[in-house]
Amino acid sequence: MDGRVNVILSDREAAACETFRKGLEEGSGEKWTVWACVSNKGRSRGYNVIRYFKYLFFPLEVYRKRKRFAKMFAWQVFYAVGFGFYDRLLGGRADNLVLGKNLIYRPKGGWVGRLYLKWLKYAAGRGRKELYLVSSQAYQSYLEEQVGVESNRIKAMPFGKEDFSRTEEARAPRKENPDWPAGSYLLALGRSNRDYDWLVDALEGTGRKLHIISDEYRPARLPENVRVSNDLSGLQVLPALRDAAAMVFPIDDGRLDAGETVLLMGFMFAKPVIVTGPSCLAADYLRDGQNGLVVEKDADGTSLKTALARLDAEPGLAAHLGTAARAEYEANYSEEEYGRRVGTWIRNLVQAAPTQNGETP
Repeated sequence: MDGRVNVILSDREAAACETFRKGLEEGSGEKWTVWACVSNKGRSRGYNVIRYFKYLFFPLEVYRKRKRFAKMFAWQVFYAVGFGFYDRLLGGRADNLVLGKNLIYRPKGGWVGRLYLKWLKYAAGRGRKELYLVSSQAYQSYLEEQVGVESNRIKAMPFGKEDFSRTEEARAPRKENPDWPAGSYLLALGRSNRDYDWLVDALEGTGRKLHIISDEYRPARLPENVRVSNDLSGLQVLPALRDAAAMVFPIDDGRLDAGETVLLMGFMFAKPVIVTGPSCLAADYLRDGQNGLVVEKDADGTSLKTALARLDAEPGLAAHLGTAARAEYEANYSEEEYGRRVGTWIRNLVQAAPTQNGETP
């Protein structure tokens, strides 16, 4: 040992990492500390400026102090991407084992999108040393094709999330749509890679109540059975999730890795989930008819309407799907279990890669 420590680079408070850290230490057989640079406090335009500033400059601080650390696990993946950017820019001198959680690339339009992709390829693309996790097996080839991250630097691993269903926030009264009784509405939650226009069109005229929570979805017109909340984030969404009859995930581009966090929230609350396919989310997390329902994103929403009618016609189906989803969350998708998986991966990497003097890094 050379006196260096292992560190989790977190975008949330250090205390929030304890469950993951426990699993990571168990899986890796090593001690880990947490260095937190909080950047997940919201998605407002003003806070986004602060968030992007931290994404850019916190990795520089980590790079300056890199000799203190042996292994780094970036819970916020941009802390790993930023580290790779500075290491390449400054000559590639780092010898740390750097791993990033859930590298995701979503195409953006215009010159900003072109600049972002160029930067991402420079920081994380071919020839870099950092390793990245993705939460979907189906997403690996897309990431290699679009960003140039070699397949031997990508590891597909199911995600894990802390259990919010037992929190104080989950027991709070629901303030949104108080005229909608619990169990009377569908919930669609999240911002990335969602096709909410398709979902709204599919349910228009059906009489089914739909609550969409997204800070970005602001349609010019909504049918009377659909309501949208743009100002809810974090644990504020839990009462609406708790009271929903089911969750719907209208995936926009099925090749992209998105929605896992929200899906696992549905699992932990034992909700029936309906996901459009083919998609990474459906392929890697759902077994149709067992822990959720997979529907085709057809033009008129027939597949979705059929699935909802099935839930109505089979009273025990929703409870069965929800119970199975909760059991699967507890067995496979808790944050501690995720930490153990990551730790085991790191242990295997270390054992497979001896240093020049025969010692492990």
